[in-house]
Amino acid sequence: MSLSYQRSFERKEMDILTFLETCRNLNLDAASFHLRNLGETTTEHLKTVRRKYFDLGLAPGAVGVTTDFGLSRERLSEELAKAKEGIRVAMFLGAPTVRVFAGSAPDESRREEAFKRAVEGLRKVAEEGATGGLPVSLQNHNHRALARTGQDVLRLLREVGHPNLTLILDTGQFAGSKGASDEKLPGVRGDDLYQSIEQVASLARYVRAKIYELDASGREQWIDYDRVFNTLRSVHYHGIVDIVYEGKGDEKLEVARAAKFLRPYLT
Repeated sequence: MSLSYQRSFERKEMDILTFLETCRNLNLDAASFHLRNLGETTTEHLKTVRRKYFDLGLAPGAVGVTTDFGLSRERLSEELAKAKEGIRVAMFLGAPTVRVFAGSAPDESRREEAFKRAVEGLRKVAEEGATGGLPVSLQNHNHRALARTGQDVLRLLREVGHPNLTLILDTGQFAGSKGASDEKLPGVRGDDLYQSIEQVASLARYVRAKIYELDASGREQWIDYDRVFNTLRSVHYHGIVDIVYEGKGDEKLEVARAAKFLRPYLT
């Protein structure tokens, strides 16, 4: 996933085309990106990117869009516009889905009203994707966000109630994850991360494997991937697994090590 190289993108050391080349050099099967790493969304640029995928033998992964439907009703049209642009890009490139967030509440005391706004926003995006046949995927995210636990995700999917809304399961972004947020919620335990994953795994149509800190042997220290992949196998998950590196080391080196670490789980 392009956000694994966020510092390289910010320093202009990488663009979407060199990112795809990097994925090919790592012998990966697919490449996903955040919309902000695309550079531009003109038709001519998208033609170039689509041909690059084809020439390199890479499958398009999910297109990521950052939306926040919880903060205020006034921002709904702005957030919907971002999601619609992501849908357009994903459909042009033949990507399997577009990733969106439910968002966060302005503060915890207003969480319920924010939740209702998120349901409305997610339903509108799901409807927009459905008109073109593109699934829209909610991703769990952040300790204080509206989709911070397995129960939150299940409730959002249930209340949106649209068959075109599915789930991207992020292995490091549920409450209880050491890497997801420095701010810890009262009563949240590390094991809650795995309980949330187990609650929603059967609904996941796409998975993002977070990598935070690899030890000297190349093994992720903050997430028990033996346990995670046992859960995924138990529900017969058979989709893409993105590598999303969020550590502080050398991005190019650590993503390569992460690929080496994760691949045996898929063979």
